[in-house]
Amino acid sequence: MQLFDIDKVISEFAQKKITVELERELTSGKEAKVYVARFSTPKEKDRIAALKIYKDYNLRSFKKQQDYTAGRHIGSRTIRAAVKKKNQVGRQYIQNVWVSTEFKLLNQAYQHGCNVPEPYFATKNAVMMEYVGEARNEAFLLKDSELTTKQYETVFNIIFENMIAFFDLNFVHGDLSAFNILCWNDNLFIIDFPQAVSTRSDPNAKDLLLRDFDNIQKYFENKIDVDFNEYKRELYKLTAFI
Repeated sequence: MQLFDIDKVISEFAQKKITVELERELTSGKEAKVYVARFSTPKEKDRIAALKIYKDYNLRSFKKQQDYTAGRHIGSRTIRAAVKKKNQVGRQYIQNVWVSTEFKLLNQAYQHGCNVPEPYFATKNAVMMEYVGEARNEAFLLKDSELTTKQYETVFNIIFENMIAFFDLNFVHGDLSAFNILCWNDNLFIIDFPQAVSTRSDPNAKDLLLRDFDNIQKYFENKIDVDFNEYKRELYKLTAFI
């Protein structure tokens, strides 16, 4: 079994009548790899995309599996027990939650007009989405950006507006930082949603929202001159009833 089971993912897309060809690896992390890919369907041919393939659930540690399932209703007693035991059934459930969460929330955020890549398709272990950049020149991470003070102020406010928009959609990103925000042609795209949590059911939602803001503040505090406490007070008001 491969660490990132590419053949399995391509086969799963083929079952959906989606032909996938990988061009090159874009990024690699502990949980997933992202590739520049081309795909074709019966209705459209040779479109470029970013294909995010998650590590196979059998080979992942799931050390923080409680973060993925806290506050989540698991109707099946068998599945609840399996998650607690971290056996194969439980690990597969967590994997499915991990991938489906990213695809579902990307869809919601994109339809709501948020600054996220457009999601295209998903399988059990992969999400195919809009590729940000040009064929041989991909977008860069916010952490690697060199912008003017005015540009940084604009970017900060866009990020904050998206945090509010996510909250309006009843979720918190949960892992927001300059490491998962792409910049391209005066636009930005927030990525990496699998750790997002529900504001309706997750007991950690408020803390995670404030942690997201702290991460963003640390990045911007030497780049712009704003009253971060004013923004934070707005978040406190927003979360007063959760």
